[in-house]
Amino acid sequence: MEDETHVPAEHHIRQSHGGRVAKRHTMKIAIGILVLGVIVAGIFYCKSWVIAASVDGSFITRSEVLRQLEKQGGKNVLEALITEKLIGHEAAKKGVVVSNDEVAAGEKAIEANIVQQGGTLKEALAQKSLTEDDLKRQIKIQKEVEKLLADKIQVTQDEVTKFITDSKVPVPQGKEAEIHAQVDAQLRNQKLGIEAQKWIAGLKSAAKITHYVNY
Repeated sequence: MEDETHVPAEHHIRQSHGGRVAKRHTMKIAIGILVLGVIVAGIFYCKSWVIAASVDGSFITRSEVLRQLEKQGGKNVLEALITEKLIGHEAAKKGVVVSNDEVAAGEKAIEANIVQQGGTLKEALAQKSLTEDDLKRQIKIQKEVEKLLADKIQVTQDEVTKFITDSKVPVPQGKEAEIHAQVDAQLRNQKLGIEAQKWIAGLKSAAKITHYVNY
């Protein structure tokens, strides 16, 4: 006896094929939604790369900000970067190396001085729009210069004594060593400033520097 509920094979094939088509269509829609979501998220995420601010719907681009910054301080920044490159090249040429420990010690000394004056390192960096990495880079550069000019910035005991006498620096009893150390550091920094200025001018004069932008 024939089964009256028998469904032709062709119907099963069409039904199976239609199910696969529907699944593929659903999958395409899901992928499309996912891609759209990624694009939208990317636009919002990357907006700050292009847009600096908006005023009543009118955008101010980062390129506008950068152009103004270049006009105001581009020359000084470029000269500082050139100087930094020259110092780095000279340090590498002479085998001068500044360790992480030396940089950390320099940072601690700066922080101790700021704390002594009632501030914090974080606040001081924020006021100058610097990050801790910026500070570490500056310390490294200064240490490199100090090592490269070590023979020219030595301070003798006679120079310290003469400065204390000529400037009538008060030396409380029991504080002699501390005052002498402070004066030594002060005189050393003075010599460093003078010698570094002359030395860097010499490096710039000897180097091949090509400016592609004039500020």
